[in-house]
Amino acid sequence: MQKHLTSFLRPVIMLLLFLMCRHVYPGDDISRDPKCKESRLGDLLLRVSEGNKELASIGSYTIALYRLDGDLPDFVTGLVRPRTGTVERVWITQLDKGKEPEIIVWTTCAGTGAIGKIDLFRFTDGKIVPLPLDSSKVINIDGYMGHDEFKMENGKLFRTFPLYKDSDPNSTPTGGTMKMVLDFKNMEWKPVKN
Repeated sequence: MQKHLTSFLRPVIMLLLFLMCRHVYPGDDISRDPKCKESRLGDLLLRVSEGNKELASIGSYTIALYRLDGDLPDFVTGLVRPRTGTVERVWITQLDKGKEPEIIVWTTCAGTGAIGKIDLFRFTDGKIVPLPLDSSKVINIDGYMGHDEFKMENGKLFRTFPLYKDSDPNSTPTGGTMKMVLDFKNMEWKPVKN
């Protein structure tokens, strides 16, 4: 009896979780819940949620990966990670055009700097595996003070931020804008040449 009840409740719970967000389109942030971000690649649905009843500035986020098969999504795997700031956007994509997709989670720290951070993962062998990403070159750029924006274009991840001169207040940068692209092969940010 208990086995039948458990096998009945699982699809019902999965349906309720799926219906909490609207239909999914590739690359879109599709959730109505501001603490739940979603993205889709083929039959894979990525759902990233900030921890329940946690502070906006610090806590955790959960990555859940589902396979869309018919009306109900089937849970594949998940991961819980520490978080500094809020989850802004997520993508599931193929940065290296390989068979194994990458998961990108963009968080922005609280405070006037609004420093952006990318956590990068690969879905491989049924697991979500963190990938190392070197952001030290960005932080050491002369004039960098945060306010990062991230965008996917043509299968590449770009990062833009304003540059500040020494006399600039945090609200008014006058040093122009820096645009960088993720060099996925070397796992580092490189300036985009005009």
